Amino acid sequence: MRNRTKADYGDLTLEGIKDGEFRAFFGDNSVAPPFNIAAMPGGFTEFIKRNRVEAYIGADGEVAPLWPGHLDAGAKNLPQTQGAVREFIRNACDAIEHRTEALTHPCRLTIHPDGHCHLYRLTVSRM
Repeated sequence: MRNRTKADYGDLTLEGIKDGEFRAFFGDNSVAPPFNIAAMPGGFTEFIKRNRVEAYIGADGEVAPLWPGHLDAGAKNLPQTQGAVREFIRNACDAIEHRTEALTHPCRLTIHPDGHCHLYRLTVSRM
């Protein structure tokens, strides 16, 4: 996800989607779906699940900042302290790793002797 108006950070982009920032941009464009989260069945919570970006959401259900204060009004585009840089790197890498896992696991890749392959997504039923 990209948000060129602020910076290319997943937390800022999700916050913008949640707050309706992209609704005016997409409008009724037939190429890209409008980001009218309020009108979407399940709202922002369903958007998060469908796009597998749970790693960017905190335990409170809100968008988790990539470093402390990053989502605050007037926050800087870059971490300002060594601790904030470490926090950013840890949080960004963890979110990327968890989203990659959510998108790819469980999958099985079968490579046939003639060279063609199939990627199967395994489903798990909950009892």
